[in-house]
Amino acid sequence: MYAETLYGRSAGARGQKVLAGESECCEAVPRGRFNCHRTVSAILGHGSVRPSRIGRRRKPKLEGHRARVLKRIKACPAITLASEASPRSGLSEILEHRPQDNDARRRQARPRRRERWKRLQGKADPRKPVFIDEIWMKTNMSPSYGLSPKGHRVRGSAPSAIGTPRTFIAALRHDRVDAPWVLDGPAKGAALRIYVETQLVLTLGRGDIVIMDNGSHKTEAVRAATRGACARLLFLPPCSPDLKPTEQVLAKLKPFLRTDQPRTRDDLRKNIGSILKTFGPEECANDLANSGYAAVQN
Repeated sequence: MYAETLYGRSAGARGQKVLAGESECCEAVPRGRFNCHRTVSAILGHGSVRPSRIGRRRKPKLEGHRARVLKRIKACPAITLASEASPRSGLSEILEHRPQDNDARRRQARPRRRERWKRLQGKADPRKPVFIDEIWMKTNMSPSYGLSPKGHRVRGSAPSAIGTPRTFIAALRHDRVDAPWVLDGPAKGAALRIYVETQLVLTLGRGDIVIMDNGSHKTEAVRAATRGACARLLFLPPCSPDLKPTEQVLAKLKPFLRTDQPRTRDDLRKNIGSILKTFGPEECANDLANSGYAAVQN
């Protein structure tokens, strides 16, 4: 309603001047040249200043069977959709459920995949899983909150973004955080392949199970490099952050970086190295057990 009133006022008495391109056109719009441009575009586009319709018109399911449906309603006015969907009805083939697309099938398969994963995660040897995950970081990170006396501001400083965002990738085992790596930009495609071939493979042993997220990690190069190290590659069910113990480790990493506030790339690497030393075997085992995986028997 506000947009209609604004544009109607803009293209009202002096709408012809706006279309004619006279110097007085901007005076017709009380809120600047941008609104003037939008008014002209709306009038030239569809001949009106009303907002255009959002979305597309969907074709009704019964549009092609109008005559048949009206004949059925005339014969039996008390029909319902539930009664007409039965096999004995003459409209059952029209009202039958349409086949689902691939996205709907995948959404319905998620609960089954999660239940299957939960049944098997407690039976695996806790020494074999290797969880791969990544997190972004910058050299302008600062504390998100702080404390101060009542009535006083919490003061801090943060520089503008320096360079490109970095990505930290690591592998979580039952007793340590292994194969840490920091790279510039996102961990996709060739960057992930280089990490697996040059960093992760050196730490894998026979029978290890590499577990990754669904998504860009599904590449043949990553599969080949993992199999070359005599290890298996598995992918977590979609939308399952509770099955990733790495989420707990990375959630603890960022607050440390915000507190230390590294401002250069070298300082960022040093801070990450010092923080990783604080993750001992007991904490790593607790993170795996909290996600439902079997605990290591001493």
